[in-house]
Amino acid sequence: MLPLFLLLFTACQKERGNYEAELCTLHFEQRLPDGTRRQVSDTLRPTSTKLALEVDYLVDLTTLIPVFQLSEGATASATSGQSYDFSSPFALTVHSEDGKHRRTYTLAISQGEQQPLEGNRLTFDFERWRTVLDFELPVGGWSASNEGLQISRSIFQTPERYSVRRSEKAHGGQHAVSVTTEALRLDGQPLAAGSLFLGKFDVSGLLLDPLSGPRFGQPWRQRIPLTFSGWYQYTPGAQMTDATGAPIAGTDEFDLYAVVFYGEPLGTRNIHNSERILYRAVVRDHSPRATYTHFDVPFEATGVSAPADAPLRYAIVATSSRQGDIFCGAVGSELLVDDLQITLR
Repeated sequence: MLPLFLLLFTACQKERGNYEAELCTLHFEQRLPDGTRRQVSDTLRPTSTKLALEVDYLVDLTTLIPVFQLSEGATASATSGQSYDFSSPFALTVHSEDGKHRRTYTLAISQGEQQPLEGNRLTFDFERWRTVLDFELPVGGWSASNEGLQISRSIFQTPERYSVRRSEKAHGGQHAVSVTTEALRLDGQPLAAGSLFLGKFDVSGLLLDPLSGPRFGQPWRQRIPLTFSGWYQYTPGAQMTDATGAPIAGTDEFDLYAVVFYGEPLGTRNIHNSERILYRAVVRDHSPRATYTHFDVPFEATGVSAPADAPLRYAIVATSSRQGDIFCGAVGSELLVDDLQITLR
């Protein structure tokens, strides 16, 4: 039994109402022609009153449906589950249960950029970049491990630099992408393997689950992929280490592949083995390359068929340490990629 003073305090608090005016979780949905709804954004757990989310380029911003949870007893200026126009920044005000506090969240929703189709090819030359927080990412639906490292850098002041950066060591044009493995020096996480991918990065659960961030996939046209090609250069770091940071034998290896799948975005734990993958193309020679090397690998059909109403997506993934998901690799490994291309039928 609780002490009398705690019972009185609890009863008093309930009578006065909760003072919190918090937006606890938020995601967006879209109503489909058959009346059902599908989620079109990652779920956020806001840590700021200025929120920026990205949805697919096919989503209509004027009829987006916010779905959110508030702190106990709180009310909001919009209704969860109803559609609103988010084509411009949207103000959502949350009022506390006790009526004495309020907090206004500004929601800025953007659409991912559709990669232009040139003839029967999707091409990625990495010439255009955009600023995200205090780092840059290539334009065209790309995300990277930088978005997770920004949290680590702000809280733990590590690593010293971001793992995905613009490089002037280009195969063609002015720029390529440098993907590196950086020293993280956290307990159980000695290093951070750089990762560049088509998709989004959700930081909401990152501290509890470091592998939860990547959401692989951008919308895919109703086309059959034939080949995945491009140019890469790879220099492994000097010393392989395991998840404890202890030195181990061996040479680091990169990973570079493309997949086409159906349904919701894939994650780190199922990007290789999901039963929703329709086609995959993998660069299988992971040996060091001192100069740019061309690759041209076919897409292999898995034999899986997508449901008629399922959205199709594709992802390209490049990482500097192939075993980085288990924090095994070599600090200093660098993968340069440029002029990637997917040929379609």
